[in-house]
Amino acid sequence: MADAFRWYLATVLIAGAGLVPAAALFPTLRSRGVFYARPLALVLLSVGAWWLGWSGLIPYGVVAIALVLAALWLATGVLALRDRKLVPAIVAQWRPLLIGECVFLVVFALLAFARAQAPNAAATEKPMDLLMLTAIHRADSLPAPDPWLSGERVSYYHLGHLTVDAVGQLSANGPEIAFNLGMAMVAAAAATAIFGLAGDVLALSPLRRRATASVAGVSAVFALLWVAPLSSHVDIVTIFAEGDGARWFDRWWWWWGATRVFPGPITEFPAFSLLLGDLHAHVLSLPITILAVALAVGTFQGQSALTWRAWLTDPVRLVLASAVFAALFMTNSWDVFTFGPLWFAAAVVAFRRVGWSWPGAVFGGGRYLVLPAGLALLFAAPFIANLDYTSRSLELVSTEAADPLNWLLIWLVPLLPIGLAVAALEVRADRKAALFAALAATAAVWLWAVGQLATGHASALVDRASGWIVLLVLVSAIGLGVGVITRAQRTRDDALAGWVAIAVAAAVVMLATELLNIRTETAGRFNTVFKLWYHLWTLVALAGAVAFAMVFDRLGWRALLSRLRHPVAAIALSAGAVVYLGAFVYAPAMAISRAREGQPTTLNALRYLDRSDPGLAGAIDFAWTRLDPEDDVLLQAVGEPYGPGGILAAASGVPTVLNWPYHEIQWRGSPDAIAGRRELVQAIYSLGATPEAEQAATSYGVTYVYIGREERAQFGADVAQRFAGWAVAWEGDGALIIAVPSVPGVVAQP
Repeated sequence: MADAFRWYLATVLIAGAGLVPAAALFPTLRSRGVFYARPLALVLLSVGAWWLGWSGLIPYGVVAIALVLAALWLATGVLALRDRKLVPAIVAQWRPLLIGECVFLVVFALLAFARAQAPNAAATEKPMDLLMLTAIHRADSLPAPDPWLSGERVSYYHLGHLTVDAVGQLSANGPEIAFNLGMAMVAAAAATAIFGLAGDVLALSPLRRRATASVAGVSAVFALLWVAPLSSHVDIVTIFAEGDGARWFDRWWWWWGATRVFPGPITEFPAFSLLLGDLHAHVLSLPITILAVALAVGTFQGQSALTWRAWLTDPVRLVLASAVFAALFMTNSWDVFTFGPLWFAAAVVAFRRVGWSWPGAVFGGGRYLVLPAGLALLFAAPFIANLDYTSRSLELVSTEAADPLNWLLIWLVPLLPIGLAVAALEVRADRKAALFAALAATAAVWLWAVGQLATGHASALVDRASGWIVLLVLVSAIGLGVGVITRAQRTRDDALAGWVAIAVAAAVVMLATELLNIRTETAGRFNTVFKLWYHLWTLVALAGAVAFAMVFDRLGWRALLSRLRHPVAAIALSAGAVVYLGAFVYAPAMAISRAREGQPTTLNALRYLDRSDPGLAGAIDFAWTRLDPEDDVLLQAVGEPYGPGGILAAASGVPTVLNWPYHEIQWRGSPDAIAGRRELVQAIYSLGATPEAEQAATSYGVTYVYIGREERAQFGADVAQRFAGWAVAWEGDGALIIAVPSVPGVVAQP
C-alpha cells in the first residue's frame, strides 16, 4: 500500500510540472491540455533523463532524474511568466482537472490491485521487460549494459522502461515493484488522456448537453481499457458448451485464445495486455500515442496557422510537439508508422478546408511538419545511433490475410458504437468525394494485385479467397468516411468530421496492413499485425466513444428510441447491445482467473522466488549488493525465450555471456551478434575449474559462475564438483556463485 501511495504522489509531482506545458501545446482544445499534463510531463522527464544519462555529465540515477524534474518545474515557471494567460486558463479548467485526477486515481488503484493478484515477472516476455527495468535502474550511463549479452549495451526501444524507472526512483521503489506499478500508471495515464481527448474531439462542434463530454470520456476509457473482441465471447461460450461452466474461472489461461484468432499473427488488445502484465513497449507507449492523436486533432481543428512562421514564433510548442514524437519513437518505433501519417493527414485536411488543391495541401502539410519532424529526429538521434541496425523492408502480403470471420471476431465489437451512430444520426456523404476516395483505395488494391502478378505470385490473388470481402469493406468504409468528412466540413460540423476522420484513419491503416507487410530479418507479418493493429484499438475506441456521445448529445434517449419502432431496427439495436455489453465480461473474468493462479498477493514481481527457488533469490540479492554491472559478468546457463532461464541477470542487472538468444538476434538484426557465445558457456560449465575454462571465462570478462537448478539441469547434477578448485563467493539453498581465479580478494575454500 505504501509503495503505491508513494508512486502516486510522485506522479502528482510530475503531472504538476506538465500543466503549463500542456496548456501551451494544446491552446485551442476545449480542455486546454489538462488531461494530457501527466503523460506530457513523463515524456519530458524521460527524454531529459535519457539525454543526461547519455551525455555523461551526471551519472544516471535519482539525482539526475530529480534535476531534470526540477528543471522542468523551473521551465514551467518561466513559461507561465512569459505567457500570463496560461495559468488562468488552467485554473478555469479546475473541474475537468479534478475529474481527470479522479479518473487517474481510480484506474491506477484498480490496475495496481489487479497486478498484485498476479505479480510474478515470469512466463511470456516478463523476464525481458524486468531486464530492461533493472538494467536501466542500475546503469550509470545510457544506454545501459545488456544483462543478456555481456560487453554490449541494450539495443531495444527502452524509453518507456526508463519512464517507469524514473517514477520508481523518485518514489523509492525498486524494479521489482516498479514492474507492476508501472503498468498501473500507464493504464491510468492512458485513461485520463483518452477521457479528455474524447471530450475535445466532441467539442469541435457546439455541445447541446452538459453531460455529453463526460459521456464521451467515460465511453472512451471503457472502450480502450475494458472492451474485448468478439473472440472473447467465443472462448467463454465454448467453455460453457463443453460443460465446464461451473469452474470456468479456474480453467488454465482460457483467456489466451482471444488474441490468437489468426493462425500466424497475434492480435492483442489493451484489456488483455494490462492483465497479462508484460511491461512491453507497445503498452508503455499508449499514453504517448494519445498525445500524438491530440496533436493531430488540434491541427485538424485548423484554428492556428500551419506555417513555419507559426512554429518559429512559438518555439515552445515546437519543442514540445517534437519531444512527443521523439519519445514515441524511443518508446516503440512502430507507433511512428501510424501516428506520424495521422498528423500529416490532419494537416492536409486543414489545408483543404481553406481551399487549397490536393497537391498544394499535401505540399503544405509536409512543409508544416518538416520542423517538428526534424527536431524530433535530433532529439532521438543519440538513441538511434546507439541501436544496432535492424533492416526493414516493405513486401506485398501474400499469406495470412484477414478473412471475414476472423476480422469480425476481432473488430465487430469495438465498431458497434460507430455503426450505431452512423445509423442513428443518419449521416450523409458527399458523393463525389466518396467516389474519389473509394477509387483511390481501389487503386491501391489493384496496385497490390498487379505487383503480385508482376512478381510471379498470382496464386496470392486466389489464396486471399474470402479475404477479398474484407478489402471491399475497407475500401467502402474509406470512401463513405471521406464523403462524410467532406460534407460535414462543408456544414461546419467539425466534431462529426473529427470522429469519422479518426475512424477512416483506422480503416486506412488496416487496409495498408492487408496489402503491405513490414518485414524484418527476424519477423514477417507477425509484427506488422501485432504492432499496427494494436494502434487501431486506440483510434477505434476514440472514434466509437465520440460517435456514441454524439448520439446522446444530438438525439437523446427518447429520440433514439423513437427511431427504433421498426422491429428490425429494435432487434438490431438489442442484439448489438447484448454483444457489446457482453464484451465487458472478459476483463473482470480474466482478472479473477489470474488471481486464482496461486501467485503471491504482492506488488513485488520477484517475491515468488522466495518460495519456488530460494537459492536463485539469494543469488539475486548477492549480485545486486556485491556485483557491479559495469565491471562484473556472472555466467549462467543459456535459457531459451519465454522460459525460466536468464532471470538472475534480468533481476540483478549483472550481465551474463548470453541468454534468450532469439531476442538478442531480434534486437540486433543478425545471428552474428551471438556467434560463439553459446559454445563458450557450454565449454566453461563442461570443463569446470581448469586453466582452459579460466581462459575462456577471461576472454569474455566472466568474473563469477552461477550454479543453480537450470545449470544442473543442463550440465549435470555434478556440475558444482567440477569447480571445486575455485573459490565459492556465495552459497545458499543449493545454489552457488563461484569466483573465477582472476577475481581479486576471493580465496578458494579448502
